[in-house]
Amino acid sequence: MLSYVAIKQETALWKQQESAKKRNCLFIEKLPRSVDAVLLMHVNGISHLVYTNYQDLLYKQLPSREKLSHEIENSAGIAMGHHSNYIRDLTAIDNMIYSCSYDNTVKSWELTNTGFIHQRIYNLRKSDNLHSWLCGLCHISSCPESNLFATGSSCGTIYVCDSRSRNNPIRHYRPHTKFVNSLAMNTEYILSASVNDDTMSVWDQRAGRTMESITVNSRV
Repeated sequence: MLSYVAIKQETALWKQQESAKKRNCLFIEKLPRSVDAVLLMHVNGISHLVYTNYQDLLYKQLPSREKLSHEIENSAGIAMGHHSNYIRDLTAIDNMIYSCSYDNTVKSWELTNTGFIHQRIYNLRKSDNLHSWLCGLCHISSCPESNLFATGSSCGTIYVCDSRSRNNPIRHYRPHTKFVNSLAMNTEYILSASVNDDTMSVWDQRAGRTMESITVNSRV
């Protein structure tokens, strides 16, 4: 049987551990079930959680260590002029947020202290004849060093856009026959994957061609 002193020591240790957990987890938020993407953005020294809810883009201010989460206003800011279909993914270049949607558009937003400011629409619906109304944009990745972003469609097409210039893609290619499940890029390459057709692709941006295409046996 534990002595009174031992019980007091165990209780004190438990309280210390609980206190440490609260200090290290200042913000716990119950988000909607329909969240497909999240971003962490910093505006004038303040951190914000940016997330999706169906076709809406929302944000919440994160608490500082000096301010507990229950002191933060519970309401979320919402972007006006949102998408007409589900937002599937988000990326950022500097202070600009880019959202891709099943409505075949990428929209850019600036997050300020007073909310979102809608900047530009990249309409990819008629960029090539591979697209139909059944296809939509499902993943997006960016390279801040080159100011480029790439977005992949459910039809397997990758579109590359320059965030500084026109609203149409600077190039597109189709490394997959089905849904693009994952996308990553840097200044030299774009890596994409589709578990639906069991392929991965490495695109050489400078050469403008597929450097390598890998078929993966999903049953191995």
